[in-house]
Amino acid sequence: MVRSDLLEQLAVTGQPCVAVIAPSGYGKTTLLAQYARSTARSVAWLTLAESDVETGQLFQALLRALHAFPELQFTVDDIQTPYEFTTRLLERLADMQGSLDLILDRVERVTRLQGAWLGQLVEGLPDRHRLILAGYDLNGFPLARLVAAGKLHMLTHTQLRFTLEDTQAFMQLRDAAQDPATVHGAVEGWPVGVALACADETTHVELGDLLQDVLDRLPSEVRRALPELALIEEWSESTGSEVGLALPDHWLRTLRQAGLPLTPLGRGLYRPHTLLVDTLATELKRDPLRAAPIHQRLAQQAAQQGNLTEAVRHAAAATDIALLEDSAGILFPRLRSRHEFVLLAELTAVHPAAPPGWWQEYQAVAQIETGQVNEGEALLQNLERAASLGPLGYAALSLQAARRGDFERQLQSADAGLALPESPVHSVLMTQRASALISLQRPQEGLAVCQQMAASAQQRGAVLEEGNALHMQQYALMMLGRWEEQEWALTRARALFVASGRHSSVLQIDQQLIGIHLLYGRIDEAETLLQEAIPVAARNQLVLLPTLLLSKAHLLLARGEFSDAAEAIDTAQAQLQALNLPVLLPFVHFERFDLYSAAGQRELAQEAFELGVTTSTTALLKNLYVPFYQGLQAFDQQDWPRARLALDQAAQHGAEHSHQLRAAALLAAIDHATGATETLHLAAAREFFSTFDAAVTCSADRHRLNPLVSALRGTLPDHPLARLEPVFNTPVASGFRLLVDTQVRLTLAGQDIKLPLSNQLCGSVVPRGIMRWERILWVCRPHSPRRLTSSHTFSFALMTSSAQFPAIPWRSST
Repeated sequence: MVRSDLLEQLAVTGQPCVAVIAPSGYGKTTLLAQYARSTARSVAWLTLAESDVETGQLFQALLRALHAFPELQFTVDDIQTPYEFTTRLLERLADMQGSLDLILDRVERVTRLQGAWLGQLVEGLPDRHRLILAGYDLNGFPLARLVAAGKLHMLTHTQLRFTLEDTQAFMQLRDAAQDPATVHGAVEGWPVGVALACADETTHVELGDLLQDVLDRLPSEVRRALPELALIEEWSESTGSEVGLALPDHWLRTLRQAGLPLTPLGRGLYRPHTLLVDTLATELKRDPLRAAPIHQRLAQQAAQQGNLTEAVRHAAAATDIALLEDSAGILFPRLRSRHEFVLLAELTAVHPAAPPGWWQEYQAVAQIETGQVNEGEALLQNLERAASLGPLGYAALSLQAARRGDFERQLQSADAGLALPESPVHSVLMTQRASALISLQRPQEGLAVCQQMAASAQQRGAVLEEGNALHMQQYALMMLGRWEEQEWALTRARALFVASGRHSSVLQIDQQLIGIHLLYGRIDEAETLLQEAIPVAARNQLVLLPTLLLSKAHLLLARGEFSDAAEAIDTAQAQLQALNLPVLLPFVHFERFDLYSAAGQRELAQEAFELGVTTSTTALLKNLYVPFYQGLQAFDQQDWPRARLALDQAAQHGAEHSHQLRAAALLAAIDHATGATETLHLAAAREFFSTFDAAVTCSADRHRLNPLVSALRGTLPDHPLARLEPVFNTPVASGFRLLVDTQVRLTLAGQDIKLPLSNQLCGSVVPRGIMRWERILWVCRPHSPRRLTSSHTFSFALMTSSAQFPAIPWRSST
């Protein structure tokens, strides 16, 4: 039955994506097949198979679906990431003449990673092309974001279910004797339920019984062979001979004439409905030996076709250990390198016997990366005690130790793995060794390892390995204070990653280059990178978003835009809390300390400093970051001996170049404040800031440097610090923020304050009209609280919108 109203909706091409999402049996595939036959647009169709959850297999399947369009074809042999595949496909779509609808059916089978990738594809599609998705779920697909952006039109079961009129029309076409209203009410407009009711002559409409009645009326020679067909996703008249099943001629026509739920896919192919497949699969499970031969044949076919995911599944079901382990030995490294750990966890669990040690290592890696950390580590430790652990297992243990901050254990595990014969994870183990040495404050040794890795990779033409080695190398160079070499390493690594399509790694490097641009005062370059990087991180790499926001806050602070800087810091902290990354919270607190110090809000600055120290739990932070901020705090208290000691340590051993430069300037300011005749620090500051930009680098210290700057203007006007403009303290307005949405929320210095909201209070902030608020909420806090606790009392007053309270900034997110 043609669904004209739905076809009209599909024909509207205003949005680059249409998602038809509904449970099985709502006619999704049938509707899209009708659309494909009726539209004048070019159509490519891909029905996703279970094997397409492996990304490489999905790439190949998509290109096969686009075989009718030579201009869209390209090789995927050198493609490492979905992003790279997307880029190439979008480039070819942009050059393609005409308009294309790419239909993906059974999209519930995509992984979360692939769902996110499909979202990127939609966002980059040229205007004349569309992606049409059908399934009962969309894992990881950014539905809400695309709907909000006006890029997605959705059809759900609400639109797809039959109306009573549809049921009446359908049953009339089938000459069904049942009462349409009774059938419609029993199945609630479920199209396949209506179809089954028409196929059964009885009056009851229990769907399981209906399907069984239809099956029982089939000829015996057809009925006997059906259970094995549950293992095959698409049926044709030749299916039996292809897999060794004895099926009579025209068996598929018999099923269709009996009224079984089969969706036509074209080219003589039909897809059995899930309800039918589940019924047949239940029958097959009662006799497992019956399924073994067909699993064996399907495993061999899949292996020959390079479909290793299906080869592993069927070989495990057939208990063909040799084929199973041969296929897994090729597939598992590929899944690990592409971070497809959910699929890896699923497949490593199917071994029907005691798996070998290498298999267990992949199983442990998959468990760790999918949240079963304790189980995965226990499995690796058992293998280690049995002297059966290989390089992959040691690489996993080394990584886990690094995540816990146990760098000695990280180094120990990396060295144990490197002592074994060289393996495909040799470069991973070398990277772990270098990382551990750098984290243990042995940068010279770490640098030597990185240089060895980079040289080896360059000799072998391994572009990605060279990029990774240089990226690690720059950390050692940073700790050694070899800043020009660090920037060279970053720039070279970035070029290698761009050439390889590794945009996730490019984003990490851009994050560091932003900091370098700011040191040199290259504000425009830093801002351009931030504008490009923040949206990409928000879509694809949320873990990098907080540090990018902190870089943005630093740039805004350098411009004196304190309120916007505070907002960026607040957002960074919220992101860290959402991602459960407490290890990065000290950077948020210290950035907020700089902001409040620059704004002259000393009590809030003191609170931020204390939080920064408290949350700095690793040796690296305690030894290399905290001393610098202790020096700033002592400077503000005019405790010159303590300030000099801490800042001198930071000037020599600070983990960040900006800290060393700022320390040099502040040491010169201490000399001026104490009347010291020593000019060493002033000379060092001259040397540093002849190259680097003092105004940006020392933007948080301008108030501290004011006396020195004033003196230098009279005595050494050519000194770089003499060119700094004097500053005056400006309170940070956005530290106090009222947000009104579905609830009223107050934040102070980035801290949420609980508000005892009553119904009357909530009602008082509901807008009356579109552009004007009838009333606003006035919240008074205690005078400069040192620490926010639930014991503080806040006063509330309702003021009309004409009241003048310009000093209290507030905003509504509605």
